[in-house]
Amino acid sequence: MAEFYNAKEIEDKFYKIWEERGYFEIDANKDIQKDGRKFCIMMPPPNVTGSLHIGHALTFTLQDIMTRYKRMDGYKTLWQPGLDHAGIATQNVVEKQLLAQGIKKEELGREKFVEKVWEWKEKSGGMIVHQMRKLGITPAWSRQRFTMDEGLRKAVKKAFVNLYDKGLIVQKNYMINWCTHDGALSDIEVEHKENKGKLYHLRYYFAEKPNEFVVVATTRPETYFGDTAVMVNPNDERYKNLIGKKVVLPIINREIEIIADEHVDMEFGTGLVKVTPAHDQNDYEVGKKHNLEFITVFDEKGILNDKCDKFAGLERLEARDIVVAELEKLGNVEKIEDYE
Repeated sequence: MAEFYNAKEIEDKFYKIWEERGYFEIDANKDIQKDGRKFCIMMPPPNVTGSLHIGHALTFTLQDIMTRYKRMDGYKTLWQPGLDHAGIATQNVVEKQLLAQGIKKEELGREKFVEKVWEWKEKSGGMIVHQMRKLGITPAWSRQRFTMDEGLRKAVKKAFVNLYDKGLIVQKNYMINWCTHDGALSDIEVEHKENKGKLYHLRYYFAEKPNEFVVVATTRPETYFGDTAVMVNPNDERYKNLIGKKVVLPIINREIEIIADEHVDMEFGTGLVKVTPAHDQNDYEVGKKHNLEFITVFDEKGILNDKCDKFAGLERLEARDIVVAELEKLGNVEKIEDYE
């Protein structure tokens, strides 16, 4: 008899026996199955972007408890395991690995790059499955699927076509996360972090009284070409008399109206903020609510477009400094302060 209990050795030994004897499969409990009683759940497939975390362990533990209980209670049981391709997130992981080797995906070409992605899937997916087995969970491994399997890909396409044919899928403009390198990103793929920057206080002169102005605070002056309103909080006593009046955007000399909306934080900046519906999530909602015009000022690569007068063709961050310099020259910059 061993002097100490070797958990790793015992767990590996018995897990192998359980799997070889088919204890995790649908018919594992056929001797006690009761007619018509079935229990089937899907494993939320982990992304093949890395390894499992504590959240996975919690979810798998809860599902395993339910599955084992139903299996022992005579249910015909299926816990369906699988892995998810994770789309752009996986592509980013592979790209970073290639860049570490001094290789760009464009140099490889599409076919070679896809091969690299599949290589990563096999490596990362294999590690994830190994981790799941180490947890001792009991899904039906013989039915393991991957979200890029042929059958699943066809099913997804068919579902989308059917929904489109029924008029349940439509194409409309909407505010999304956009990467100038990779395209659209889902909310779950976006990580937010605070950066130190500048808060620019800009003068917008009144259309009817060109010698008077309001001061608007913004962290992104390069987007002002897409402004379609200036906004104040309706409860802000300082600016109630300005609601409905019009101011003129410098450089492009376009008039926009001062509107009232509770989206405005009266403590932020001057209490007046510019509204750029095409390039800010809050402004998007305000734009829809007030029926404002949506003016897109960037192309898909983050370059200023022809809505931006002589600044068209500039990269957005490069444009920021140049636009501010021009506004300073025109006397439209009240002050610039550090902001986080």
